[in-house]
Amino acid sequence: MSGLIITPSGAVIGVAPDRATERDTWAIVIAIEDLHFTYSGAGKDAEELFFQRHCGEYVDLMSFWTTDAKPSGALRFERDAFPWPVNGQPEPVRWTDLGTPWDVVRQVRAWPSQ
Repeated sequence: MSGLIITPSGAVIGVAPDRATERDTWAIVIAIEDLHFTYSGAGKDAEELFFQRHCGEYVDLMSFWTTDAKPSGALRFERDAFPWPVNGQPEPVRWTDLGTPWDVVRQVRAWPSQ
């Protein structure tokens, strides 16, 4: 599967144009297959991809940027009353440093599963 690109719609196409794109594509595959995140959708311009998972009493949210416009990141929240009202989410109990999708997935892998 090396060198494949996953589009925001989930289609798999082509060969990655560079190593960074390939690495970030693998980050998405690992997030879904190994870490059990689900794809939640894309931002308005499809440059930001959203993922979520439920882990026991927590909900984890990730945001991946497909361009260098902004860094990617992930947050863990207590699951109480999820989904929360707009602008009503609690304070996160854990978060990653901002970086590439690959950086974020590496950090989320170290989080306890419960």
